Amino acid sequence: MKQGAVARLVADGLLHRASPDEPGQQGWVARGSLPEDADEFERELWAAAIPLDVPDPAFSSAHGEGDYLWNLRAPNAYHLLDEAEARLIGEGCARRPFEPVPGGQRLRGRWSTAATATAVPVVAVLVLDHAWIRAVLALVIGMAALGQAVPGGPVMPRWLPTPTGKGEKVLRMARERFADLDPATRPATEAYDPRQVRMAVALFGSAVLERIDDKILNDWAPEPVFAEGPGE
Repeated sequence: MKQGAVARLVADGLLHRASPDEPGQQGWVARGSLPEDADEFERELWAAAIPLDVPDPAFSSAHGEGDYLWNLRAPNAYHLLDEAEARLIGEGCARRPFEPVPGGQRLRGRWSTAATATAVPVVAVLVLDHAWIRAVLALVIGMAALGQAVPGGPVMPRWLPTPTGKGEKVLRMARERFADLDPATRPATEAYDPRQVRMAVALFGSAVLERIDDKILNDWAPEPVFAEGPGE
């Protein structure tokens, strides 16, 4: 959601690098005026990129170092994501977070069942013999085997909603309808219409960002910090 909004702002010329010629990650600043069709998320991201010392964002390109993309926040726009999730769930296109996914049962294995049955007396004997390390190892192996021997419950999805069969079908149809937005097949010389950028990111992912700005993904996450010396 954030990548789509940022891509739209960059494609529209409303968000740009403060120092494009310097190496490494760059800060980004807002400029110009938002179009009337900008949604709340785009407005908050754009406003967050306006330097504090610049009263008129139209001239922000001449001031400040800008903010890193991974620092831009839209703290009041989380409800937009909640509304989108509720709509998808209500239309049957997604499952609720942590809702069991069908078909996730583990199968009982003959060898894993035998290993579990063997581990119990082995652990007991080792404990009585005060062989604590070997007892712990045998217990760990037995627990791992138990996880394969006992039929598991449904596999739980990540904390975000997961698509249902209907959702997968809708997504497949949307990708077919907007196949011309796929960066894998779209000619490199054909620029994206800023009004289509968010749809392209939603359907085809982060690869679209490279077509908007070939360095934007490098600025998306904090650069790793390497500490040198003892104790660091």
